[in-house]
Amino acid sequence: MTRILAVALSLSLAACSPQKGETPVANDIAAEPVAQDNVPSLEGNWAVMSIDGRPVSGSAMTASFAGGEVSIASGCVRRGLTYTQNRNVVSFAADPGASSNCEGRGTSAEHETAYAALENANIVIFSKDTASLSGSGGNIALQRR
Repeated sequence: MTRILAVALSLSLAACSPQKGETPVANDIAAEPVAQDNVPSLEGNWAVMSIDGRPVSGSAMTASFAGGEVSIASGCVRRGLTYTQNRNVVSFAADPGASSNCEGRGTSAEHETAYAALENANIVIFSKDTASLSGSGGNIALQRR
């Protein structure tokens, strides 16, 4: 029995020891600082590609983000919001002073759906040149222009 324990102990030590040509692994967790991952900014001009998974129809719809303000436009209709972005967390608030209609014609249902999705978004996920904003108002997919 003693002989079996001695062999088992020898094998255990051999398995844990570095083999010839191996570099021992350092156990110092703080050896290198963890790099912050780079989250893109919404700043810039975007084309609205889809709303709740449905492609945008009719005239091109755009979203322009600059200096904490965003406007979503389709033809001569524009709706304005203010926004903040902290990495992937976003928040929006209506800005009626930054909105305009086509000489009082009003907006389309699609434009209102896009506006509601953007206004209620609270998270943004980036992938290459696209951004997907989601929240209680639905999902809006953007592509950088």
